[in-house]
Amino acid sequence: MKCELCGLEFVEDSPEDQKTHQRRHDTVVNGPRTKATPGILVVTPETRGKLFDRVQWASNRLLHLDFGGPDLCDGRRAYLLVDSGRVVSYVLAGSVEIETKPYRAIFFAWTPLAQRQKGFARRLIAKALEDSEHREIAWCAPLTGDGEALAVSVSGPTLARFR
Repeated sequence: MKCELCGLEFVEDSPEDQKTHQRRHDTVVNGPRTKATPGILVVTPETRGKLFDRVQWASNRLLHLDFGGPDLCDGRRAYLLVDSGRVVSYVLAGSVEIETKPYRAIFFAWTPLAQRQKGFARRLIAKALEDSEHREIAWCAPLTGDGEALAVSVSGPTLARFR
């Protein structure tokens, strides 16, 4: 059997597979567990660790991405929000120019299903803007339906987009 949500293939009759599925499913739906101090963590290539890798894995599973996903390169930073022992949102931000105009680029934004509609991604985007000299946001396309809703709620109906 393959779980449509977390993407794990497992044998339903196997207690070991059931346990593995339950653990991975929980991570995708609720966010990776962590002992990190609650608040916003800023991750750079120099500070990247296992927590960022787990967050990236969970976000990729939910979005059914088979590749590593956007990464920390070209001055990009990851913003992780920790709350109640879990990473509840993740934003990857950097800079981009569109027709010679500079923007704060949002390459990736993810919030586990059970943590959505709580303003977590908006907090991280605000922090990413605070850390940037650019005040306008451009969004990496394509966006999921939920991503489009987040982008419009933050930037208004006319979005600057890039690939």
